[in-house]
Amino acid sequence: MITMKNLLLNIYTTAKIPHAGGMSTHIQGIVSQLISQNIDYRLYASPGKLYVKSGGAKSHNPLVYFSYSILKIIKCFLFYGKAEGRFNIYHDWFAIIGTRKSRNSRNILYVHGELVNELLALGTLRKSSLWLKVFRWIESLALRKADIIICVDDRLQKYVANEHKITAISKPNFVTPPSIVRLPVAPVDSINIVISRRFVEKNGIYFGLKAITLLKDMIGAEYKIRVDIFGSGQLYGSLSNEFKNDYMFFHGDVSSETVRDYLRRSHFCLVPSVPVDDYVEATSISALEALAEGSLLIASEIGGLKQLFSGNNTAALVQPGNSWEITRVMEYCIRNPDYYMTIARNGQNFILSQHSSASYLNNFLLNI
Repeated sequence: MITMKNLLLNIYTTAKIPHAGGMSTHIQGIVSQLISQNIDYRLYASPGKLYVKSGGAKSHNPLVYFSYSILKIIKCFLFYGKAEGRFNIYHDWFAIIGTRKSRNSRNILYVHGELVNELLALGTLRKSSLWLKVFRWIESLALRKADIIICVDDRLQKYVANEHKITAISKPNFVTPPSIVRLPVAPVDSINIVISRRFVEKNGIYFGLKAITLLKDMIGAEYKIRVDIFGSGQLYGSLSNEFKNDYMFFHGDVSSETVRDYLRRSHFCLVPSVPVDDYVEATSISALEALAEGSLLIASEIGGLKQLFSGNNTAALVQPGNSWEITRVMEYCIRNPDYYMTIARNGQNFILSQHSSASYLNNFLLNI
């Protein structure tokens, strides 16, 4: 058990902190709680002056991606040195491979998604590629360097067990509560919608934007609609051009604080993920942030989203890839404010009571 005082805990990632994205938000949630409870820690992020962006790499060449991966591992080894904390928390595959472990410490690896299957979904790898074995080896090596593996949903836990024969813990993600809780407000004469996703196929942004255009055609004469879209990626250019209009605003990458400020003023947040080959969405941090800020979540009924929100009236779940269903859900909620308020309040209460960073730290992380 980790003691509450004078804990020497290291947190490692190869991401920029802060940035818009689930990993950054996850780390910031842990850090904020450590600070509030006077627990000692050190955060190591984006080692060295050169930042290597791998998860959103524009190149689909596996050799280029492999070079990025090796560079990140080397950078971790050179700039992070030996992990001498009693507990070392790692938030990506490459950080744990590139950090030298101390004999007296324990390594905790968070698994937010499969490395190999995500590369397949992004088109960086093909199933027939010889590179598949290389990245499977990297994935396996990272898992075997961990003493404790925490997966953010049951599907990832089963993946680790089935593909690598390694035991892992399944524990859903969490979110940092807002400093001032804003209660949900049903739409009256205007509708604010937020989409905060990486612009890749698996995140289904197209289906969310298409659903909003259908909604605009249906009720645009009655309501003023504004849509704020955050993130970047391979599909950013094509989607921002296809849906270029006077009510959709593409902001690109911004800080998580900025996203949450927009979520605080929104009525709906869309997380319209779709399966790509064998890869489906894990628990979306954007979904948790939206609920914490009082927005009504409309999400695809797959993966970690289904695990968290199915059957408990905390979010509106739809079939993946069905723009019309998203539109109908939004219209029904707008026409029925009592229903809207019930779902939005349930979602906010659920996240703040069971999936806040404070409850996660005290009830789980400090007791493993």
